[in-house]
Amino acid sequence: MIMMAFRELQVSYLIFCITTAVFFSPDLGYSLSPQNSSQSADPQQSDSTSAAIKRWVAELHADRSLVRQKASRQLVEAGSESIGALVEAIEKGNQDEQMRIMSVLHQLAISRDQNISESARESMRVLAKTGNGSARGLAINALTRLGAGMEDSAVKNLSTLGAKIGSRFVSNVREYNITIDDAWKGSPSDLELLLWIENTRAITLLGGQIEDSVIETVSLLPRLKFLNIKDASITNKSFEHLSKMNELVELQVLFCNVDDGCKSDVEKFTNLRELKLWGTNVTSQAGEQLRGKVNFIVDVRRGAFLGVNYDPENREQLTVTNVRSGTSAERAGVRRGDVIIRYGDKVINGPDDFRGTVSENRPGDVVDIVIVRDGEQITKSVKLGQLKLNN
Repeated sequence: MIMMAFRELQVSYLIFCITTAVFFSPDLGYSLSPQNSSQSADPQQSDSTSAAIKRWVAELHADRSLVRQKASRQLVEAGSESIGALVEAIEKGNQDEQMRIMSVLHQLAISRDQNISESARESMRVLAKTGNGSARGLAINALTRLGAGMEDSAVKNLSTLGAKIGSRFVSNVREYNITIDDAWKGSPSDLELLLWIENTRAITLLGGQIEDSVIETVSLLPRLKFLNIKDASITNKSFEHLSKMNELVELQVLFCNVDDGCKSDVEKFTNLRELKLWGTNVTSQAGEQLRGKVNFIVDVRRGAFLGVNYDPENREQLTVTNVRSGTSAERAGVRRGDVIIRYGDKVINGPDDFRGTVSENRPGDVVDIVIVRDGEQITKSVKLGQLKLNN
């Protein structure tokens, strides 16, 4: 009987929301986007607004449908200011009155104003946890419909704007992997659609269109674990936002104009396991200081790549065991079996001397290396390439 009653409540609420959505249709001259309630107001105006909101809430229970519809529209237009009164009233109303109030909260939850939307959704979450029987059921149903509908819409709209979105099911939960690169045709504000995809597990952000404001938006994703940022127009300010991401475990910031000024915010990361800072202006000295203060891996490199493998067990000399195809080493004519004895001004007597040497260079740097081949010393001039994650 309880399940049947709850099911009837779900159906009744769905029908009511459809009716309300028709009334609020832009074709009828009304907007689903409440006015921004963050604008400042004087005390007298605030008092009059509060009184008006209480009156509109009461009019949701009027006998005449036009009065109820007008009150609903005015509460939506009032934005965040109406949420407290609506939550207070829903606990006291009968089932019909609760459905009308929840419908208004639903309209506020789909506002384009992120502050209004989040406030309305949070009120629904509280009702879903602590509300009375019917109000709690309506809140749970509204959150379920809201989450599914907004997530699907956000995925579709982001894909249309050029985002690459993949997904997989983990324990019956769909997790998303999203890439924003040069194919992106939207604006930074369009990326706020990401906030509707709460189960985003990994994001890759590539290109100069990625600025601090985008990082601020991404930092609000509650379940993001992996973030890769490359060739972006970000500053140290981004680390202030990133340091607040409690679920983030791996962060890669590659070839971005950040420097030692990000250190204090890097030290605030709580659950991070690995931080890669490649091709930035963060110095190796700053990297050493960070490694002494944090409990996660800090990998700082200037971002150059040579393209050779060597035998780390051979302690007496650096013998090339493989030259990777398409790399700087191959283009310079380095071969398997060559012994590297000098890199720039540094004498190389073995792996310990060579380890970390290339990482002190930037992509595009030209370095002379001296090799020994068949007993003959040969100097090769190498223009270093860019380190990639799969190198």
